[in-house]
Amino acid sequence: MKNSILENARDFCQKLKDGTVENQLPDGSEILSSMNRATIDENGHIVDRLTNAFIPSQ
Repeated sequence: MKNSILENARDFCQKLKDGTVENQLPDGSEILSSMNRATIDENGHIVDRLTNAFIPSQ
């Protein structure tokens, strides 16, 4: 199982780098931007990930 997670993480990172995620519609650029803003602590945990929600106001 651990190898599968590592392989998936490697595949995801490659897709982040090669433009696959960024070119995904409708929100690929936001996914890429969000992942770039993520902060990882010394234990490998994501500790700060900002997400913008575009919700129409009334």
